[in-house]
Amino acid sequence: MRELDAGVRIGNKLIVMECVSVERPLDYEIANPKTIEYRQQRLDEKVTQALSLAEFIRSNPTGRNYAFNDVEEVEAYVVSPFYEWIWDRSGRLWEGSRPRIMAAQEAFALPPIYRT
Repeated sequence: MRELDAGVRIGNKLIVMECVSVERPLDYEIANPKTIEYRQQRLDEKVTQALSLAEFIRSNPTGRNYAFNDVEEVEAYVVSPFYEWIWDRSGRLWEGSRPRIMAAQEAFALPPIYRT
């Protein structure tokens, strides 16, 4: 029923990542309102999916093919091939000071942030 695109476990923290592939058409560069609106809608759907998955894992830490019993924190992110414009400052789109929607390069840089 549910699928995790990517997950990184660092100590007692689980970082779940929902990957999105959304094109950047030429009219994105000139900020065509319909193109921007579609992109924002698509990314927002992915944020909903990622947050829902994190909540599912929190509520169901053990399943038939996974066990996250000792995970104390679950963070959710959306990973895009591009750096994205984040359209508001809500906790829905930000995890502290990190955007919840990030480029792949930012996702690869996440683990050092958590090293102690």
